[in-house]
Amino acid sequence: MSFEKVKPSIKILTELLKEKKDRVVAIEKKEQPTQKELQFINQEKELIKHVEVLITMEKQFKVEMGLIPPVALDLEEAVLGACLLESGTMTDRDGRITGEGTFSRVAHMLTIDHFYDERHQLIWQAMSNLFAGQKPISMTSVNHELRRMGQWKDANYGPAYMVAMLSSKVSSSANVQYDAIILTEYAMRRHMISSISRILTRAYDDTCDVFETLDEAQEMVKVLNSWIDKIGAKA
Repeated sequence: MSFEKVKPSIKILTELLKEKKDRVVAIEKKEQPTQKELQFINQEKELIKHVEVLITMEKQFKVEMGLIPPVALDLEEAVLGACLLESGTMTDRDGRITGEGTFSRVAHMLTIDHFYDERHQLIWQAMSNLFAGQKPISMTSVNHELRRMGQWKDANYGPAYMVAMLSSKVSSSANVQYDAIILTEYAMRRHMISSISRILTRAYDDTCDVFETLDEAQEMVKVLNSWIDKIGAKA
């Protein structure tokens, strides 16, 4: 069996990393965690470090093999920066936004899956949480939300660093919807590559149910069509 077949994918590792981080955050929020829980946290933090190293190695492997999926990090930054630039007008007593901001113009078009960089995904999730709670989106509010999510990282170019960089990098939000459409096209390509790879593997495997494989193919098309519908209203 080849190395390519046995090594875990970035998606699996990322899901494992999120699961472990969520466990750590849940215990750390307790007022008086037990000694056993504290020991568990230390063990999980060590495992988190190892998983992060594996993710880095996997990404580096793909770079060396020329397997980087279609991605436009500059557009991801442009969209997030534009959302930070114009968050909407605050007019009510509780500081809730009432005017239309940049995020509201693209919120229906994009999801976390449209962003490739994990830091960008976290920032988009923080913005989505603020938007759902009718709170203004700014560098300060996004950083506070990242802290609440347990995703604050002051060093190593984490989400906090990215927020500060994005807030000063974009000067206009005029093209944000056009940029969102292009991001969707990149996300569609990545989704197709990932889905078709799994479908091909299953199709070659005689032990896999062919109708389940067909269902997966139809699900891929369903997801892609839903993304097309979202950008179609604004295209």
